[in-house]
Amino acid sequence: MSRGFATLYPDQSLRGDHTDSLERHQGADGHIYASDGTKVASGSIQVRGYSRTVNGQVVEVAAHERSGGSGGKAPFDADKAVEKLRSQAALGPTKYCARFVKSALAAGGLKVGAGVESAKDMGPSLEKAGFEPVSKDGYKPQKGDVIVIQPHPGGSKHGHIAMHDGGGWVSDHKQRDMWGGDGYRTHKPAYQIYRRTP
Repeated sequence: MSRGFATLYPDQSLRGDHTDSLERHQGADGHIYASDGTKVASGSIQVRGYSRTVNGQVVEVAAHERSGGSGGKAPFDADKAVEKLRSQAALGPTKYCARFVKSALAAGGLKVGAGVESAKDMGPSLEKAGFEPVSKDGYKPQKGDVIVIQPHPGGSKHGHIAMHDGGGWVSDHKQRDMWGGDGYRTHKPAYQIYRRTP
C-alpha cells in the first residue's frame, strides 16, 4: 500500500502550500499526512481488475477500492461472527455460501463484500476489511479464519467461501473439511485463507 501511495504522490509539489516542503507518511487511519500533521491526501486508492497466480492457477481479481493503514481497523468480534454462522447453517449446501459468510462477518462488526456476487472474488473485500492472507506452510486454523476457494471444473463458477468456527469449517452448512464439497476435494483448486489480526 505504501508503494501505491508513493506512486500516486511521487513528489512534494502537489498542493502548493506549506506541506510541499515537509515529509509525508501514511497515518494509522490510512490517510497521507505531512510531518506537521496536515492531512494531504485521502487514504483510498482505486485498484483496477487484474490477474494473479495463486498456487499455479490464474485468479481474476475484480476492480475494488483499497484503504491503507492498520490502526484504523474496525473491531471484529470473531465469537459473534461464529455464533451467527452456526445459528444460520443449513443441514446441507444451499449454494449461498457467500451470503452466509457475509452475514456472519456483519454480525462480527464488519461489512464485507457489498456488491461482490461470487465467493471466489471475496479476497480483495476481506483484505480491505483488514484480513490478511495466511501462509499455507504449517497452517493451523483459528476461529474467524476465512477461506476463499476458486472454481473447479464442472462446479459452480462462483467458487466457495467458508469460515472456521474454532472446531471446523462452516459456510452455508457445517462442512466436514475446508473444501466444502466433493468437487473441491477432488480437484483441489486454488484457494487462499485470510485472518483478521487486531
